[in-house]
Amino acid sequence: MQGTQTEKSDEFAYSERADLEPQDDNLLILGESGDVLEALTRVPELAKKYVGQVKLIYIDPPFNTAQTFASYEDNLEHSIWLTMMRDRLLHMKKLLTDDGSIWVHLDDVEVHRMRLLMDEVFGAENFQAEVVWQKADSPRRGLGFSVDQNFVIVYRRSEAFEPNKALRTAADNARFSNPDNDPLGPWWDDNPSGNHGDGSGGMCYAIQNPLTGEMMRPPKGASWRYSQQRILAGLQGWVPYRLENLHNAEWRASNEGALARRRPMTCARSS
Repeated sequence: MQGTQTEKSDEFAYSERADLEPQDDNLLILGESGDVLEALTRVPELAKKYVGQVKLIYIDPPFNTAQTFASYEDNLEHSIWLTMMRDRLLHMKKLLTDDGSIWVHLDDVEVHRMRLLMDEVFGAENFQAEVVWQKADSPRRGLGFSVDQNFVIVYRRSEAFEPNKALRTAADNARFSNPDNDPLGPWWDDNPSGNHGDGSGGMCYAIQNPLTGEMMRPPKGASWRYSQQRILAGLQGWVPYRLENLHNAEWRASNEGALARRRPMTCARSS
């Protein structure tokens, strides 16, 4: 039966996929996952349709939490659990497209063992991320620690995988402009400073504004994000700059701490 498309809402931003015609070849299967995967990868008519055709797999396997549920046993020996998962992962790998990915949802009981198993099946070089998902708003105590989080392990099928970027809204784009006709397109002025701790990184210096001549310094207790040499190289691509000692140890000591007094600092300054 051909599916129908839900009417769009003005509250959300949609990708071009939202305009695709609904499909009728999806499957909803009730059964044991191992048997289902075996059928999808080995029954000729199913294998022809699904092997190498699945773009994304998300699985929520038993967490092996030493509990007994109405529909399944969740208290297996680790080796048995890993063997069970390995058999299924091998089938799932066959189903994925070259640019596909697999996302495995677990808690902290088996996640570290699953990482090793995924390395074996998909290759350590195909690990993408271990996403920490906060599953509860309030702390859940376990042996004195909060266990309010789960994990989602992400692996790609091959180097052909490229994650989809988040959709940009009009509000996202509103802060971008191009007042200087930059050939790279619209841009926005990011915060150029960052925290530096005790001042030992040598990232606290003054930069002369090439238009106004003002000596620009990072806020108190902060430093520039990039080293003096990197900033100097970037500035020299537009305006002739040189390094000059400002003899401003007192200011740097106030901004960075006592360590600044023992270290001379120069300034990127226009010629």
